[in-house]
Amino acid sequence: GFKETPLRTRQAALVEVMEHWNTRRKREVKCCVFHSVLRTASSTLEGLMSWPCSQSMLQGVTWQCSSCALLNGDSDEECYFCGLEQTEASRGASSEAGSEPSSEEGVEHH
Repeated sequence: GFKETPLRTRQAALVEVMEHWNTRRKREVKCCVFHSVLRTASSTLEGLMSWPCSQSMLQGVTWQCSSCALLNGDSDEECYFCGLEQTEASRGASSEAGSEPSSEEGVEHH
């Protein structure tokens, strides 16, 4: 199985996506645009919790990046997140996503 994607990679991936959002400035967040968009992301994620369960969430995942531990599909020749090229070593022995997590070690976005 694959190891858990580290917290820092998950955070950096979310920030990268949020950098492409144009949202209304939240009145309760007065400090900066980053925290305003983060508040919007939080409410967006909370709204997704009401969606029905999905067993197909990780279908198509066939390899995990050996650098950032992001999951990728068979058609991805390089990691979607950090750009590391797919190698046989990064494909892993199993394509069983969502297996037992490992420790939360930090990996920075390149």
